Amino acid sequence: MIRFLLIFLFNVSNLGFFAQELPSTENNFPRSLLAVHASIQRMDLFSGVAYQKNLKKIDLGGSLAVGIRSTFGAQQVVPQLGAYFSIPFLKHCKRTGAMAFGPMVGFHASFLNIGEKIKQYDMLVGYSLYVGKMKGKIQFIHQAGIGPFAEYIKSAANGFMKSYHWNYHVKLGLAYAIY
Repeated sequence: MIRFLLIFLFNVSNLGFFAQELPSTENNFPRSLLAVHASIQRMDLFSGVAYQKNLKKIDLGGSLAVGIRSTFGAQQVVPQLGAYFSIPFLKHCKRTGAMAFGPMVGFHASFLNIGEKIKQYDMLVGYSLYVGKMKGKIQFIHQAGIGPFAEYIKSAANGFMKSYHWNYHVKLGLAYAIY
């Protein structure tokens, strides 16, 4: 009976004399990512580049993209600036790869001048995921979200108009992990 109790206490309790200190997997995650991406939104398709800085508890990112559908339709480049932050709650790391998944909040602004000045702003709430090999390898990035969208149009004929909608945002891309 005493042997059973000792074996039980050593296996169940957290005494620590047989435990080995494992290195933190946080050190194996990339400190930053440089990505090329394509995204679809309610009003346009965009392709561009993004940079993401991975801090200990949050990931901060920014992007510069060009509208594809509006560019061909309006014969003009439609730039879009974006910023986002995410909190990767689920992090998994092993020697061959890493994965991070968590909620994300983002903001985008795009500007178009086709005789009428059009400004579009959207704010979204969603999730961010990146998966892939580590230490300078290519990783897969996916972000999706939904949120309010505001469009402001200033024209000489109609004056100032505004409209509000709901917008969705789906981004797929490839990133290079920078250490």
